[in-house]
Amino acid sequence: MVKFSGLVLRRFRQVQKFQQCIKRQLSSATAESLAQNHANLSVKCSEQNPENQSSRHSGEYYTIPKETVSTLFSHGLPKPAYLDEVKTLDEFNIMIRKPAISILESIKSDESAVRKFVIYGQDGCGKTMTLSHILHYCYLQEWLILFLPS
Repeated sequence: MVKFSGLVLRRFRQVQKFQQCIKRQLSSATAESLAQNHANLSVKCSEQNPENQSSRHSGEYYTIPKETVSTLFSHGLPKPAYLDEVKTLDEFNIMIRKPAISILESIKSDESAVRKFVIYGQDGCGKTMTLSHILHYCYLQEWLILFLPS
């Protein structure tokens, strides 16, 4: 068994106390910053028009009016399971996603240019809802929308 001198043990205890003090300060600082961030956290977007949405709205949800939903999304997009959820919740919400914002910014930058976009990803990652967001923008701009299911 190794014996330590009294000085080494006192220093070791001081270091332990110092580490515990630092941990307490860090955890309280982290808790305060989390509380401040939580106070600023909003799930619903204040901007309901896709024309005015930007990347700062990314991750927030906006609501499409019921009359627009019945006109725009009555031909198979989005999937029937999501439309059942819409009926249950009585709201059609779309999460504002970065891919949709970047496509909308590209469309807005020069509407006369012919643009082609490919939306890809794994199942359930939000491709259909990104497309729904873009379609809502086009609908509000009174564009002709042609739906050709495969």
